[in-house]
Amino acid sequence: MENNDFYAHMIAADLLVMAKTIMNTTAVALTEFATPEVHSVLAQQFQSATEFHNALTHLVHERGWYDAYDMETQIRHDARLAQWVYQMR
Repeated sequence: MENNDFYAHMIAADLLVMAKTIMNTTAVALTEFATPEVHSVLAQQFQSATEFHNALTHLVHERGWYDAYDMETQIRHDARLAQWVYQMR
């Protein structure tokens, strides 16, 4: 794995975590606010975060950085990544 690929992978992973956090926080906020206008804005924010998360998930899967459907492949990938990071030091 080259440095640029590694950095892109790490940025994508961080963005996935951020998108999930936004989705969780927005979902909680949706249950707390009763004002229709606020509810509408939060619903739009949740939809945008979901679309962003889906696009990122597709990207990391397409690039082979994450395989949610094959744990053995994912474990091998994570082990290779850990080895690469260890060798960087």
